[in-house]
Amino acid sequence: MALLTQTKFARLWLIFQHIIGGTADKRRLALRHWQGQTNVLEVGCSAGNIAGAFARLPGVRYTGLDVDGAAIKLAQKRFAAHHRLRFLHASAEEHAACGDIYDYILVAGVLHHVDDDMAVSLLTATRGLASDDCRVVISEPEALRPDDNIIFKCFYRLEQGQYLRSRQSLLALAQRAGLEIASAENHDVGTGIPGLPVVARFSVIVGGWPAEPCAGRRSQ
Repeated sequence: MALLTQTKFARLWLIFQHIIGGTADKRRLALRHWQGQTNVLEVGCSAGNIAGAFARLPGVRYTGLDVDGAAIKLAQKRFAAHHRLRFLHASAEEHAACGDIYDYILVAGVLHHVDDDMAVSLLTATRGLASDDCRVVISEPEALRPDDNIIFKCFYRLEQGQYLRSRQSLLALAQRAGLEIASAENHDVGTGIPGLPVVARFSVIVGGWPAEPCAGRRSQ
């Protein structure tokens, strides 16, 4: 399955995600801590796998960022009729230079593809994109535990990320980046096929950026 990457086969990768990749549960986790915020940013949106959850919400303006041009092109094509959704081929650092701000920032399924230093840099970059009351939600597949069953272990062999972390390790990264943590949770993720068992466990870290002493950040 390592050959089935979103860069080489963006559409096939998306189909795979919908069939057994737990898309429904991932969307549920993306919305779990959403409380009516209207300016949403997803860092690492891929081909819009989670974006569909926000397309259904009235009044929400969604921006998805990804450094994978093929995935962004597919997302733009899929959601061309949704004028409140946009997809940009850019990193968080690059987008921060545009001056846009958001009150809900989602970093989902990205950090397990990068090492600790890069993960901290990515999270830190979102600070320049956050409103004063912005909620930051990090959702990541958790590393296998010694007592996980054979189904978990088989499913995780399909995972292409090289930096799967425990919830505590992910929490430490978020704190190292400077986030003020509101909660840290674990949630089961299924394939989306009725009758099949849970195949993965996700860590969800929720937090926000501390208020700055000077008026350097902006409100919605």
